[in-house]
Amino acid sequence: KVKCCKYWPDDTEIYKDIKVTLIETELLAEYVIRTFAVEKRGAHEIREIRQFHFTGWPDHGVPYHATGLLGFVRQVKSKSPPNAG
Repeated sequence: KVKCCKYWPDDTEIYKDIKVTLIETELLAEYVIRTFAVEKRGAHEIREIRQFHFTGWPDHGVPYHATGLLGFVRQVKSKSPPNAG
């Protein structure tokens, strides 16, 4: 059964007046980091967005070890600006 839907493009997609382009996919053992360029029609600015996707969580239960999740949290913190929410 379907438990979630993929909501990001594999290449470039346009959602009304927003263009989203996948720039890079970094596959790691228990998570994926995707980088996107996001551009609004009419605005002369392109923003870079990172998506952190933890894939090491089992379908039922919790991870056997916390190592992967802790590495994921460290990676998110290291790639986030100091003033990020």
